[in-house]
Amino acid sequence: TQEEAFYCFKHCLSTMSLRDMFLPGLVDLQKKLYVFTQLGWAYDEELWDHMIDNGVKPMMYVTEWFMTLFCRGFNFELCTRVVEIFMFEGFKIAYRVALTILHSMKDELMDAGFEEMLAIIRVRSKEIDANQIMIDAFTWKFRSNEIEKYEKVYDKLEPHQRM
Repeated sequence: TQEEAFYCFKHCLSTMSLRDMFLPGLVDLQKKLYVFTQLGWAYDEELWDHMIDNGVKPMMYVTEWFMTLFCRGFNFELCTRVVEIFMFEGFKIAYRVALTILHSMKDELMDAGFEEMLAIIRVRSKEIDANQIMIDAFTWKFRSNEIEKYEKVYDKLEPHQRM
């Protein structure tokens, strides 16, 4: 019902801290981008180095994914599954899904330069198989305490060192 949807949305904004990403300065979003970057380097260094070396930074593609929890630019099935898991697990699912999407495109991305990589991410993200992405998303072995460790590192960075 509309009432249930409202309370789910309220839960995401308040209890799950989704609202924090939209506060002035987008500080929480920047922290999430930092964590995502660290996870990318830790779990797929080859792809991450190639993307960074070619000027493709996570903020160029993952910002929209995180701010909408994959509700914009992806099929409805993926969106609903991410939001449902988010309500129980928190933001960890967003990291898992984002890494999985990139990993599913790895071969193409490794053969591409800056413009081609952004085009591949934009086009192929609309064509992904939601079932396979969700299955593969749970193969990443990072834990919540690893995410918390990266968040603490980010909190200790000087403002000029942050993203």
